[in-house]
Amino acid sequence: MRHRWLLSFAALTAVTATPPLRAQTDSASPPRPGAAGGYTEAQAVRGQAVFRQTCTSCHVTSQFTTPAFRQGWSGRTAAEMFEQIRTTMPLDNPGRLRRQEYADVVAYVFKLNALPAGEAELPADPEGLRRVRFQPPNPSRD
Repeated sequence: MRHRWLLSFAALTAVTATPPLRAQTDSASPPRPGAAGGYTEAQAVRGQAVFRQTCTSCHVTSQFTTPAFRQGWSGRTAAEMFEQIRTTMPLDNPGRLRRQEYADVVAYVFKLNALPAGEAELPADPEGLRRVRFQPPNPSRD
């Protein structure tokens, strides 16, 4: 089981070895940084509950706040993070959570990285997720 976890974690963090990808977006509604309020506090609390129930058997929150994690995901869309998690987690049954639960977990990762909450929830639909970017306040500060 530990070996499978390491492979899964490597896949999630492998983005640090490649330049960040940019999602195609329509110019009428460009992606907004998560720092502009791409999720709500209540959504992050729900994401924390999902994380505790589903993810803590293999992950600790500090994995998602390292300088390498921040650098690897900085500027990428919430859609990319959502799809990475949805297609690889939970390890024993990827994709088994509801889309809203995956969006809530992404909101929790945003909160862990000090992106301030706003008044609108991070959507669970692909188009809405492409409009929000993971942009930590100061990724190089760590």
